Amino acid sequence: MVFERDNWQCQICLSEKSLHCHHYEGIVKNPIESADVDSCITLCKDHHVKIHTYEGCGYHDLKC
Repeated sequence: MVFERDNWQCQICLSEKSLHCHHYEGIVKNPIESADVDSCITLCKDHHVKIHTYEGCGYHDLKC
C-alpha cells in the first residue's frame, strides 16, 4: 500500500528500482503504529541505507 501511495517511486530520488518501505518508527519499538501506512515512506535501497546512518535512526537504535 505504501508503494502504491508513493507511485512506486523513491520519495527522495524518484527511482523505481530496489524499493524498500521505511518505517518512521522501528517495528520492534512500536509494532502497531509502524504498520500504519502513514508511518512509512517508499525509498530506494541506497536512500534507505543512508537514512539508517542518521543519528537515532540506526538499525540498532530502532531495536532498543
